[in-house]
Amino acid sequence: MAGQTVSLLGGALKRDYHGPIMDQLNNLSPTYRLLSKNEEDVSGEDLKAYVPIKTRRNQAIGARAENGPLPTARNVTTIQLAIPLMYNYGAVAFSGQAIKASRKNATAFAKVVDMEIKSMVEGMKIDTNRQLFSPASGFLCMTHGTGGGADATVTVDKPGTQWLEEGMPIESFPDTTTGAAVSDEGISEGLTEATAHQVGGITDSTTFELETYAGSSGSAEKWATDQYVFRYGARGYEMNGLMDIIDNYSIQGTSSWFGLGLGLQTIHGKSRSTYPILEANVLHGSNTNRDLTEQLIQDTLDTVEKASGKNGDNKSMLIVTSYGVRKMYIDLLQADRRYVKPLDLVGGWKAIAYQAGNDYIPLIVDKHCVPNTMFFLDRRFLAIYRASNFDWINDNLSSINTSENGENLFETIPCQLAQAA
Repeated sequence: MAGQTVSLLGGALKRDYHGPIMDQLNNLSPTYRLLSKNEEDVSGEDLKAYVPIKTRRNQAIGARAENGPLPTARNVTTIQLAIPLMYNYGAVAFSGQAIKASRKNATAFAKVVDMEIKSMVEGMKIDTNRQLFSPASGFLCMTHGTGGGADATVTVDKPGTQWLEEGMPIESFPDTTTGAAVSDEGISEGLTEATAHQVGGITDSTTFELETYAGSSGSAEKWATDQYVFRYGARGYEMNGLMDIIDNYSIQGTSSWFGLGLGLQTIHGKSRSTYPILEANVLHGSNTNRDLTEQLIQDTLDTVEKASGKNGDNKSMLIVTSYGVRKMYIDLLQADRRYVKPLDLVGGWKAIAYQAGNDYIPLIVDKHCVPNTMFFLDRRFLAIYRASNFDWINDNLSSINTSENGENLFETIPCQLAQAA
């Protein structure tokens, strides 16, 4: 019976779930859907994407006298970014008892399988999309004040509880990429993933209740202030999100995401100080929020146009923002009694538009977008590099049997968000 169950379950996973799951994950958000996917430029045993970046245009041009000497031939100068891939996995497990139950009620077991897989895929969609925005270190927030002992309430900031979910296993460190947690000062310090503390009830935008892996109060845990909180085991392994790519290391003293000062001076092995082309154009309010105006939006588009060398063509532009900023934009136009043009995007997504000349630039909302921020993305120069589409890891199907817990792994196949120019 065990062999037959493995065969039937494996066939069902591939046949019944493969297509819908591929569609769901590739269409997980408007931001993910609208960025191009590049699988051709990922190669080698190390599965890296090697992307050339143009640092200077060919300057073999200039006015000359009639029959005068032509400009001396020159060439484009480039650097090459070596972009390593990151790996995301989703797992479902079915106990031996659940599989044995299928002998009596195959329909009931099919419902269990369906519920577990759909829930896992939904979780993968949320976490992968969140990685599109967060830094490569993968931090979720910072503890704001010491805690523990008799109180399981964790207060956090930068940005708060926006990227947390109930049941998420977490850990905290005094550093974003290296170094171990200090004893009795880090959440889940000394615990395994199976026994790690997790997010309980999320009280509001800055507080949540800490739980043990069993779901009871985590009041016995202790933590220090200004600790970086991560999904358990993910520190330093997540893909480079927009906060890394669209950043400017030289202005960290006056503007940095959440005031963290985490901007990368070196991105994919190249220094932003040496190659200023890697610095994004960031229009900021010196770490102070300011009113949204049409002039500010247009100033940003003009800055992108000047820096990129393109002239007046905004067809490849995309604006990504948060719910609050979108509401301010709509209020801005409605106050002047202007029509907010709706756009239909690929994947069934809808957006409102900002009109720049004759072009309508989609303005979309993403729930994981950084608060009080608008990302202006030129999609010609931004791509998701990956080895292949999402797929199953087939080898693990054989581990399912009727005598012990088995494990199915669903792999997001190495994905890395990268700036192509």
